[in-house]
Amino acid sequence: MEHLPEPDARLFAAVQAADAAGARAALAEGASPTARDTHAWTPLHWAAGRGETELVDLLLAGGADPRAEADGRTPYDVALAAGRPAVSRALARFRDGTGGWHPYCRAYPLGELRRFAAWHDTTGEDDRSVVYLHDDLTVTASVIPGDRPVFPGGVPGWKEFCRIELGFAVPDELDLCTGGPQ
Repeated sequence: MEHLPEPDARLFAAVQAADAAGARAALAEGASPTARDTHAWTPLHWAAGRGETELVDLLLAGGADPRAEADGRTPYDVALAAGRPAVSRALARFRDGTGGWHPYCRAYPLGELRRFAAWHDTTGEDDRSVVYLHDDLTVTASVIPGDRPVFPGGVPGWKEFCRIELGFAVPDELDLCTGGPQ
């Protein structure tokens, strides 16, 4: 951190050591909560990745930019990837929604889906073959939406079957966070 002014270097050191008192002191001495280290990370990126809710709150109150990107990732993205659900929740309100939904699917043995009364497929596969139920309720033989279709999904009663019989629900990003919902 030799390229940083002394107060900023102290702020980074405090955040990386999970030292809220040290971070508070560095901010009081004029450290910038928007400073960037040699990796282009801000103190908020580090606090988010470490799962330090108190530091995240302190940095946000001090003017940290929750939408700052480093390598295309915001502090929210870092917290999510690091499996820090509490911090992810705290930063989720700053998502701008431009990232869009990443398609979700869940694998099932074909036999489970064939229990649906109106099921029809022409795969020729046995009940143990794995197929993929996608967020739009279509079924394919591939994890890629639309690739190698097996069942169209728009059949009456299919949505209820998926929800009730299979327990299928498209998760929120936070449900996919390592460690699960907390």
